[in-house]
Amino acid sequence: MNGYNEDKLLKKIKILLDDTVDIKIDEKLDEKIGKLPTKTELYKQTDKIMKELKTVREEQSLLSQHSKDNSDRLDNLEKIHPAGIHDFAVN
Repeated sequence: MNGYNEDKLLKKIKILLDDTVDIKIDEKLDEKIGKLPTKTELYKQTDKIMKELKTVREEQSLLSQHSKDNSDRLDNLEKIHPAGIHDFAVN
């Protein structure tokens, strides 16, 4: 009879320990997950970042074209004025 009670007691202790561990794990998870942004907050932040990325890409495109235009202009000026001087100024 004594062995039966010990087995029953050990099973109850195991169940109690398992429940306690599960509760602690759930508490930790809730604590960690509670620090994460909500879907709405995440989407707002993502939208903000995507708008900034779009702006940067548009600016990059404009600056790239502006740089190309300036480079073309300089090439044309160098053809007209080799060595940075006018032909008539040398004579």
